[in-house]
Amino acid sequence: GGLATSIEFSTSSRGSVRARWASAMGVSNFEQTHLQDILDMKGLLPAVNQIEYHAYWHEDDLVAYCRNLSIVFNTYAPLGTPDWGPDHRGWNSTLLDLPLIRRLSQKHGKSSAQVLLRWAWHKGLVLNPRSWNADHMAEIGRA
Repeated sequence: GGLATSIEFSTSSRGSVRARWASAMGVSNFEQTHLQDILDMKGLLPAVNQIEYHAYWHEDDLVAYCRNLSIVFNTYAPLGTPDWGPDHRGWNSTLLDLPLIRRLSQKHGKSSAQVLLRWAWHKGLVLNPRSWNADHMAEIGRA
């Protein structure tokens, strides 16, 4: 749970940094309450918080909170995930097929993926797109 997770991170990160096994620690999917618990315990804050973030799912309050604490906000799934779409009922490719995204991609001569990645990049986020496809990887690099 929340507090137990925060205590476990705070304890293990402090020990790892003291032992010089790591110079910094990161977390994944920590919400404001988790981070506040660490602050309340006067624990070592994470250097990075990796959170799902894309056009259908974005927690801008959490981004601001992390920035306030100098925690890097690293996004995973910036092009969407199989379980999120406008109908929230399973995989659909509508994130890449949104009419607005299509219009912007045509206007700028970019793919829908490049438009979505650039949107998140302009918000100052660290992006973590992934692909096994060499063509997609090259496209991501040109975003």
